[in-house]
Amino acid sequence: MVCVAAPEAVSKEELGLLQLSDTFAARRIKILQGLDEECSEEEAEEVRTEYQLSNGILYKRNQGQGRGWLLVVPEGLGRSICISSHASKTAGHLGMSKTLAKLNQRYFWPTMRATCKQVVESCPTCQRRKIPQTKPAGYLHSVEPPNKPFQVIGLDHLGPFPRSGNGNKHVIVCIDYLSKWVEAKAVPDTSTEEVARFLLNDVVLRHGTPTKVVTDRGTAFTSTKMADILVTLGNQHGMTTAYHPQSNGLTERANRTLTGILAAYVNETHRDWDNILPFATFAMNTAKQESTKLSPFELIYGRQAVLPEESRFPWPMEKTESYKAFRERVETWRKDAKGRIIRSQRKQKVYYDRRRRQGVQFRPGELVLVRSHARKVGRSEKLLQRYSGPFQIVAKIADLNYQVAVPPSALKRRGRTKFVVHVSQMKPFRAQ
Repeated sequence: MVCVAAPEAVSKEELGLLQLSDTFAARRIKILQGLDEECSEEEAEEVRTEYQLSNGILYKRNQGQGRGWLLVVPEGLGRSICISSHASKTAGHLGMSKTLAKLNQRYFWPTMRATCKQVVESCPTCQRRKIPQTKPAGYLHSVEPPNKPFQVIGLDHLGPFPRSGNGNKHVIVCIDYLSKWVEAKAVPDTSTEEVARFLLNDVVLRHGTPTKVVTDRGTAFTSTKMADILVTLGNQHGMTTAYHPQSNGLTERANRTLTGILAAYVNETHRDWDNILPFATFAMNTAKQESTKLSPFELIYGRQAVLPEESRFPWPMEKTESYKAFRERVETWRKDAKGRIIRSQRKQKVYYDRRRRQGVQFRPGELVLVRSHARKVGRSEKLLQRYSGPFQIVAKIADLNYQVAVPPSALKRRGRTKFVVHVSQMKPFRAQ
């Protein structure tokens, strides 16, 4: 069983003292209290406009999405908040932009972007797991986003994984083409019956019947099997399927993200992955999407999700709105999201069709991670760490080949101190 370890709560008294010991926060508190005699009236007015004291705690006005007032984080707490927002089970070890987006909706401190960047880029788990993305050959064909959530969905599956304690070996994955909301269910197999049960219980009865299902898997999602599912749901005329080998990239990307999150938290036996799955989908659904500029949670529910780590801190009450205002706001969000997706798809196509990845140049002494191709009996290939190291560059021996040194801890296992690696099998390592 997987449990979320709740971060240690910070009391108002402790938080207030920490802010008073922080140079940035303390000065603004002093100005708000009228105790800073050196402050000009212009500066004081600016501080009063942008900041407020609530029960002795300093907050900054939020001009963007998220909470109305952002907690001003004192020095010493920022790094721990970044780590929690990136590496906790509900965070998912997601990238810089998604981690920073969650922070920007809740907190403020002057060096937040730099702290977040350093934490994410130096995360050992992410560095050993995540592969630099390269563009494959061929032109990109995108699926036009729908007007409403769950009109068009992508369907795929992951696995097989090691059989879990609950008897599961696969994951069926569904993603909404507008909100990017992900539904995922651990199953013992990917038979027609399991797929039909997933579509009915986790998609149709939860979000309504989609008008189109995009799939590119020829085994579990053949035309015959999909037809059987439609008959089972009683909507063979209301739901159609589309077999687009290149158009289901959205689901493929969701699969990569989901697998990466599972790999970050799975235990040594790789048999608890299905217990982690709900946390992984929560992390994805509460993360801001680059294409929509909102999280799937916001586009579905019309509000920001409350994260477990937020319970550490006190927050001011949020303003309420009428149902009409709420509905108009959500409809505007969804309309804007569709427009952003379309514009993003156009830009992505130009970029995708033209660009090719070039090899990185390394210098002697630099630290790198090396692509690991080792396979372990009883372990899932999808959940293995993809890189090993760090190793040190010894010399460049050809345009695309480098000699690297094995760290002392691996000498006995590898039986050699140096070996040659192709540039495509390496990436830079960033120390914490």
